[in-house]
Amino acid sequence: MVDVVPAPNPDRVRAFLGTTAPQLAESFLVGDILDKGALLSQASSRIDIPILLVRAGQAGPLTDDDVTNFREHCPQLTVEHVDTTGHLIAQNAPTALADILLRFEQSAAVRN
Repeated sequence: MVDVVPAPNPDRVRAFLGTTAPQLAESFLVGDILDKGALLSQASSRIDIPILLVRAGQAGPLTDDDVTNFREHCPQLTVEHVDTTGHLIAQNAPTALADILLRFEQSAAVRN
């Protein structure tokens, strides 16, 4: 997962989108996703494989509390950071993201 969690803080996400993509901040799709946070968290608790979360280092929409809440549902979560980029990690730091994905794929947590 890249700079997203199943149940982020809806107010923070809307504020973030309001400054980066105003047309999305109040869209039906975003509202629908944010309204399903509890359901998505519940579903994530049934995942029993390793999960990787890659977080942006600058001005991303996630907080440490969002990650802590996600980890409560998925204790097998691995979190990596790309400190040099904002939310659009794949666009702004594709090589760093690829390196993280390869390391994770080759890690003992995934290989076992």
